[in-house]
Amino acid sequence: MLQNKTFTKIISVVIALVLWVYVVGEINPTVTKTLDNIPVKLLNTENHASKGLVALNATDMSVSLTVEGKRADILSLNSSNVLVTADLFGYYGLGENYINVNVELPNGIALVESKPSKIKVIIDELVTESKPVKINYTGTLKDGIEPGQRTVKPESVEIYGARSIADTVLYIGADVDTSKLSNESTTLKIKALPYNGSGEVVNNIKLADDTIQVTTKLMSTKVVQLSVGVIGQESPDLQITSLDIPKTVKIRGEQKVVDLIEGVSAKEIDLNNYKASAEIPLEVFLPEGVELAEAPQSLFAKLVIKGLSSKSFEYNTSVIKVQGLAEGFTADIVPSNLIVSIADKDSVLNGISSTDVVIAIDLQGLGVGTHQVPVKVSINDSSKNITIGPTEVSVIIQEVQQ
Repeated sequence: MLQNKTFTKIISVVIALVLWVYVVGEINPTVTKTLDNIPVKLLNTENHASKGLVALNATDMSVSLTVEGKRADILSLNSSNVLVTADLFGYYGLGENYINVNVELPNGIALVESKPSKIKVIIDELVTESKPVKINYTGTLKDGIEPGQRTVKPESVEIYGARSIADTVLYIGADVDTSKLSNESTTLKIKALPYNGSGEVVNNIKLADDTIQVTTKLMSTKVVQLSVGVIGQESPDLQITSLDIPKTVKIRGEQKVVDLIEGVSAKEIDLNNYKASAEIPLEVFLPEGVELAEAPQSLFAKLVIKGLSSKSFEYNTSVIKVQGLAEGFTADIVPSNLIVSIADKDSVLNGISSTDVVIAIDLQGLGVGTHQVPVKVSINDSSKNITIGPTEVSVIIQEVQQ
């Protein structure tokens, strides 16, 4: 009895196995499968480049595919025998463009769904721009030592790429390892990279020349006195509030040369050339073989200019001096308030008080009656830049009764 049960179980397993092999091997059922992260290849990129265009995200596009087919075919399917493309032909508008995805599959396998069915391609203008080369020194140097007498070839490099990316490139950077430098002139070839204003490398930009040749040597530095003459004078209607000129400057050169230098001079600043505040670059005269040190490479004098200042005083007509009144007549000035305003340089205004102002009227030739008489105002016999309001006062002239 036990043997019959065991035999029956064995027969059942064998039959099930045979049926499974038959279904799998002979019937080969239809199944579905999802393939993730299948890259999308853009077509006609050369055509776009010939028109000065470029796809910003050309290397960062993929789709997920759901496919259907016989199990045996599906099992042999992988990303190497699936081709997904998007044709750029006809898409020339700058900005976002949505392009249909085309999927090519092996025979016997059908596409059920593509996610997404359209890809977003950002098209930008392809540009060439020239960017300056900036050298950055790495490593540690002794105090009073820095690289100098530097030549850089090339001094600028053309970059090639999408405008939105190229415009973020501020300079082409090359790092010079100071441990490779000596007191003798040394030439190094250094890899160059594009950098933005934050000092970060900008990707997806091509350089016309990615190697920079730098020739330099180590030199001694020294802080010396700086002498700068000032000529000319400010405009009559302007005033200089400050002129900040550096008193020292840092230079570099061979040690035996800089040790002998105590001071240098710069070209005179001509105030006649300036009508507004400015940072004036200083042209420093240096001995042969000596140059400005790295910090700063450029020197400036800071000039601050502003317009004339003003000062006002208020008076009553009682302070007016009457001139030119004929004998035998009296003059009464109708009371009113007078405002005197003076425009001048701060240094002048600071020395003026209300008692320095002279206000007068001239009644020469006027007879009995009421007259509107101009008011004259001056300081130290000068009426320059002085105004008064009102400009006239009412004066009543009467004959003295005997």
